[in-house]
Amino acid sequence: MLPRALLPIDFLLRVLLRRGELNDPRSAFLLRENEKDSGLSVNFDYTTEECRAQPCFSKTYGVRSLTVQSVLELELEVQPDEPHHANITGIPHTDDDPRRAEYLAGQLERVSTLVSEGLVKNDR
Repeated sequence: MLPRALLPIDFLLRVLLRRGELNDPRSAFLLRENEKDSGLSVNFDYTTEECRAQPCFSKTYGVRSLTVQSVLELELEVQPDEPHHANITGIPHTDDDPRRAEYLAGQLERVSTLVSEGLVKNDR
């Protein structure tokens, strides 16, 4: 099944995988090591509970939400690659361009909202 085209009004969900991403919300939008080649991983067309319950996550600390439009306004792209998954591209890794990575992380944090918080452990 191919992913659907995303609209500017669609919501993207970023799962928080470290407690520190709650304390410093900007850090939630820095590329993780496994995202260097693909972009910032986000979900869409999921509830926060569905997002957090994915088997690839052993534990989560929360979810931040933002719109596709807010990402596009930062001159970044959102590229769906699975029915409920997309990558935000155009963000450098902190190893490659720390100033730009920190700036974009701050901007994404500014336009996002914490929609779920607290530790959730998933049985694997």
